Amino acid sequence: MRICSVRRTSLAIVNLLVLAVAAHGQQPAQPKPAARPAAAKPAAAAAKRPPARPATMPLKTPPAPGEKVVLKVGDEQVSQADLDFVISKLSPEIRQAIARQGKEPIGAQYALMLVLAGMAISHRLDSSPDVRRQIELQRLQVLAQAEYENIVSQTKVSPEEVSQYYAGHAEEFDQAQVREVVIRKKPDGAKEGTLGLLAPEAKAKAEEIRKAFAAGGDPAKVAQDFAVPNVVQIDSQPRSIRRGQLPADLDKAAFQLKEGEVSDPFETPQALVFVQVVGRRHLELKDTSAELESRLRDQKVQASIAELRSKANLWMDEGYFAAPPPSPPSTPATQAPAVNPPPQQ
Repeated sequence: MRICSVRRTSLAIVNLLVLAVAAHGQQPAQPKPAARPAAAKPAAAAAKRPPARPATMPLKTPPAPGEKVVLKVGDEQVSQADLDFVISKLSPEIRQAIARQGKEPIGAQYALMLVLAGMAISHRLDSSPDVRRQIELQRLQVLAQAEYENIVSQTKVSPEEVSQYYAGHAEEFDQAQVREVVIRKKPDGAKEGTLGLLAPEAKAKAEEIRKAFAAGGDPAKVAQDFAVPNVVQIDSQPRSIRRGQLPADLDKAAFQLKEGEVSDPFETPQALVFVQVVGRRHLELKDTSAELESRLRDQKVQASIAELRSKANLWMDEGYFAAPPPSPPSTPATQAPAVNPPPQQ
């Protein structure tokens, strides 16, 4: 088994090693427990253990001629391309840390991975059924991801398709500029200090703010007069929304009311919400063509995947994959009656 294949399918291990070592470095040293005398191992168990392989067994193919070698672990050589590939697959947070601190930590962790992989092979752990399944799972994941990316790269969307979709879905590209007002409610009988207003107070406050907006009040002044941190939130600046981004009633109002008008409050269990319409516009094709191309490509990719699935002659064991039966409702445990202690003599 060569580590070159593991190198690309075990990047998560490198991630975990980096994070684990970083976390370990922040933990206080723990006292070591007193050494215990080694127990004698049964001869039968020792006899069953497979002999170790030579520690010098090659782990990976050597770098190609001309590739720059940046790391050596015994006889193993790691090229710059190897490590650059690993770094490119790490999480953004770790890549940022590497950019600030240098590549030495990731080089050390890659070397440790080679050492551990070499020891695993010498101990024949690569013959373990669980390890082999894990390696095969990672191989399948990498291949599936590669094919998905291949499908995406091969899926094309023409300008004509974008124009046709735009013309047939005109309402999707309506845009409204609204100011949203959210008034947090609290339930009746809430503990003192609970954030929010009781329902009658919330409705009264909503009406005051609606009247201030309807009278043409300056939004910044309205926000200053009525906003309460964590209770009454008022957008002093409008924000743009598209159809379907608000709850149905508010969404309908946002695209029906005239500029300057205020919607009726929409009530949820947690808050009262309403909007003031500041303006509306219709996005032109040039403003949304990139979004539409991405959307249509995704639709085509999903259709291609669905077609692959339909042609795969899939069979599933219904008994194995069936949902478990619903759990019976739990009954509260009956409390034993209190037993009065006997009277003291």
